[in-house]
Amino acid sequence: ITKHDQECGPDGMLSKSEVLRSAFSTPNISGVILRIDSGGGEGMAMRGFVEAMHERNKPVVAFIEDMACSAAYGIASAADHVVANSELATVGSIGTYLTIADYTKYYENQGIKLTDVYAEASTDKNKPYLEALKGNFKPVQELANSFNDYFLDLIQTNRGDKLSADRKKWGTGRTWQAAEALELGLVDEINTFSNVLNSFV
Repeated sequence: ITKHDQECGPDGMLSKSEVLRSAFSTPNISGVILRIDSGGGEGMAMRGFVEAMHERNKPVVAFIEDMACSAAYGIASAADHVVANSELATVGSIGTYLTIADYTKYYENQGIKLTDVYAEASTDKNKPYLEALKGNFKPVQELANSFNDYFLDLIQTNRGDKLSADRKKWGTGRTWQAAEALELGLVDEINTFSNVLNSFV
């Protein structure tokens, strides 16, 4: 899941959001089924697509085709109904992480020395990243915690009273097989795609 289109890959969620809005505005479309098979991706890409889903004027069903994890489950949770294709489908990974890349050694091996010169007033510019490179992960941890709170609130709001357990159970980043996810209220049923499709007829 990415926000922008990939040059040699799938469309990003901005483009998919426009396709979704087009379906909402087409009179002879009675509902939308999102076929999801993804381990997740960019949190901001998820957020934008979920906002588009909230503009719906017709039912939206999330059909989990073997996997809906992390940002992909965030999208699924915003649907009116969440269906998994089998008891073995993987659901969850509701959590947040950030990756810090340190290319210093790589550039040194290439004979390149990078020197950053900041404006005197720019004392906080890139500070979380720079602190992480020094081994102080607290600023980056705070960013991750902030987005994670948003993510868990999103799931809580989207699933509401369908959830049978609180976030201490489902909000740790663990994945679940669909049979377990059904008990937790993360999915609504286990069924086939053809049955879901026929439910709109």
